[in-house]
Amino acid sequence: KTNNSFPNDLMVQMKTFVNNHSSFTPADKKVMMQFGAFMRDEANERGIDALAIELVFDQKQILEENMTFIQQSLDLANVYFLNVGDENPTGKKSKEEAVPGKPIIQFTNAD
Repeated sequence: KTNNSFPNDLMVQMKTFVNNHSSFTPADKKVMMQFGAFMRDEANERGIDALAIELVFDQKQILEENMTFIQQSLDLANVYFLNVGDENPTGKKSKEEAVPGKPIIQFTNAD
C-alpha cells in the first residue's frame, strides 16, 4: 500500500504465511502472530518510526539528563541507566531484554 497503512487483512495474510511453513512450531506461530499484531498496533499508533531498527534519539542520554528529576520524583537514593550488555552495578540480572523505546526498570532494596 502506498498510504503507509497496513492491509485490512494483514493478520489473515500472516496466519496463512505461518501456517504454510511446516518448519514453524505451534509456539513459534503463536509468538509470530502476537508480535505481528503488536507491531501493527505500534505502527498505527506511533507511525512508521515504530518499525525502525534504531531510535532517532539517544534514549539513555535523555534519561541521564533528567536523572535528578527522576531521583527526586521517585525518592530514590541511586539511579543507574544501562545499555543492554552493560555490567549492572547492583549485580542484579534481568530476566528480560530491553529493546529500543521500551526500557526495563529494575528496583532493588538499599542494603
